[in-house]
Amino acid sequence: MDPTKYTTTMVDLAMGAPQGAGPIWANLPFLEPAVERPNDDPKKGLKNDIDRLRQEKSDFAAELEKSQNLLRLQTDIEKENTVYYMHEENRLKLIEKSVTAKVEELSRRADDKARTVAEMNRKVTLDLRKSGYDGGLTRASL
Repeated sequence: MDPTKYTTTMVDLAMGAPQGAGPIWANLPFLEPAVERPNDDPKKGLKNDIDRLRQEKSDFAAELEKSQNLLRLQTDIEKENTVYYMHEENRLKLIEKSVTAKVEELSRRADDKARTVAEMNRKVTLDLRKSGYDGGLTRASL
């Protein structure tokens, strides 16, 4: 929207072409048959077309090879990531099992300790009752 930016962009696109002549890249042939002049030799024109197509073919082949290499690289990265995530998932599952087993063991220990404390409490209460010692406690507080 800025007129100065528009002018700067158009100058950049012109790539040093004289004012009013248009950008240089607009005159480059790209997948277009060369314009034959009537007094040109048809063999020479065909030879130029063949050379131009060979050059374009080699350029396209190079670009295709780059794309294929990038695709292979991306596929390899995805495979490595998949393997890494699978190993990580297995490791976390193993940790989960270990922690669950430890929690169960500690829960059993806590239950055993609670039973032991309850049993000792019951024995102490029975012994106190048998001995007739009130210890300052009334029957209502027990």
